[in-house]
Amino acid sequence: MMIVAEVMILLGALVLLISSYGTFKFQDVYNRLHAASISTSGGALLLGGGLSILGSLVHGKLFLKPLLIILIIFLTSPVSS
Repeated sequence: MMIVAEVMILLGALVLLISSYGTFKFQDVYNRLHAASISTSGGALLLGGGLSILGSLVHGKLFLKPLLIILIIFLTSPVSS
């Protein structure tokens, strides 16, 4: 289960890296907004989920802070972009 959490964290970081590159590379404003919204939805979900699983395995109790952060990001992401 720890390997799954680590893979989720790495994939989330990779999605954030690729979308940040797309934010700088695209020329149109709408394409940049699309790349930025992908990073919040895909990258934050994978990164926060992996952190929650990894923290729960290491400390032996359920970590809810990363899940709460994911919820807040999903609620505020449409407004910010």
